[in-house]
Amino acid sequence: MLAVLFSIGDDRYALPAAEVFEITPVLKLKKIPVVPDYVAGLCNFRGMSIPVLDLSALALGVPCQLLLSTRMIVVNYILDSGGVKPLGLLAEHATQTATIREADLQSPGIQADNAPWLGKVAIGSGELVQLVEVDELLTPEVVAMLFREGQ
Repeated sequence: MLAVLFSIGDDRYALPAAEVFEITPVLKLKKIPVVPDYVAGLCNFRGMSIPVLDLSALALGVPCQLLLSTRMIVVNYILDSGGVKPLGLLAEHATQTATIREADLQSPGIQADNAPWLGKVAIGSGELVQLVEVDELLTPEVVAMLFREGQ
């Protein structure tokens, strides 16, 4: 599987490229009051207002640094109703891809109940890379805040 690599803190993570719609520089964000801190805001993406999550804030409680290599990764978020909505993900050092063989993926052996989005790990060139499960990033309450059905 081809994967987009990025960092959260000092650790490397990956998103399957099949789930990525587009990767862009960080766009101007409009803050949204009264949402979880990891919701970075809304942006104008190709004439649509889309919500953007900060993966560093989600995982570590610290916002992404706005580096030259920080990108917005736009993914297609599949709703329980079957609908699909674009979702932006802010990620640091998001400038590389890698091929991860299915045979190299294994259970991390640890599962944090409050981070179901942490998937399997792969050891490549001596480095652990953990997959991010896009469909597990949002709780039902946050989905209801960010995506109104019929809109």
